[in-house]
Formats: sequence, structure tokens, C-alpha cells
Amino acid sequence: MTRHIDDELERNDWYVMVLHYLGLDHIGHLDGPRSLLVQPKLNEMDSVFQHIVNALHQQVFVADMFFCIFVSGESVILASVTLR
Repeated sequence: MTRHIDDELERNDWYVMVLHYLGLDHIGHLDGPRSLLVQPKLNEMDSVFQHIVNALHQQVFVADMFFCIFVSGESVILASVTLR
């Protein structure tokens, strides 16, 4: 998914972009919320999010446009849940 973001951000033929990342969800279900893989995945997602925001800010200055970003999560894995 991430490898296509720059191409899509450079195009001006869209009004809505939906990105669906599953990596963090998969880590949580497989290894639990305290997995050593969680923090690197959160760092990766933070980097992707920052990249998108920076690209959109550049477009705002060029095209006099506005943008709104919604971030949502669909799964909650509690630290107290025993995963099998």
C-alpha cells in the first residue's frame, strides 16, 4: 500500500483516498498488545501519516485547497485478554 501513496498523492483526479492498513491489527491478534513488533509498526504508521500530511500541505499551497483526515481503528485488543 505505502509504495503507491506518492503516485496517488501526485495525481489530481481524486477527492477521497481510503487507506486500509492491517499490519498493527495482525500483530495484535498474533502476538498480543505487548508484542515487541507493536512499537516499530506504530513508528512506521506515524511516518506514513506524516508523509501524507506533508504532501497534502504542499498541495494546499499550490492549489489553494483544503483537506481533512480521518483516522479510525476497528479493533481493540486489551492487555488483559489471554490470546490463544
